[in-house]
Amino acid sequence: MNKAFTLLELLVVVAIIGILAAVGVVAYNGYSGSTKSTRATFDHHQAVKEMKTLLVACETQGHVTLKSGIDGSFSKFQCSSGAQNLKVQFTVHFYLNGFRNSWTFRKGVTVQGINLDDYMIGYSCNQNPDLGFMNMCDVSSTKMYASTNVGTSKGETKVITTYFDIPK
Repeated sequence: MNKAFTLLELLVVVAIIGILAAVGVVAYNGYSGSTKSTRATFDHHQAVKEMKTLLVACETQGHVTLKSGIDGSFSKFQCSSGAQNLKVQFTVHFYLNGFRNSWTFRKGVTVQGINLDDYMIGYSCNQNPDLGFMNMCDVSSTKMYASTNVGTSKGETKVITTYFDIPK
């Protein structure tokens, strides 16, 4: 006598595996979104901390030294050039220091001859940035802000914003 599984038993096992897979995918997507949100929040705080440190140099020396070339070179930028210029320089500096967006891949943006694929920080004044993206905006020549969308899923907007004073 041969022992084997019936077709009905095999269908039940396949159905159970399908249900477990569906539950696992939903749980994974939630976990993944939460992780990316945490990463975006961490990156925002790291960028803000570094900008505050760099702006202290503006206050004490009148200039800030930022990474400006893909070869690792640095350049000095006068703080008196204002927030509009510094936000562009900060964008390049942070890209060259490895800040990347964990949510989306952006391609085709070039700033000062440097191709910023997968960049995280930009200098537009969009009030609702994409997930994981930080916008730097100048409010005046001596004030700017950085805002990052740290939402946990597509379509969600949870923005944190930090303001900076630019020394003259």
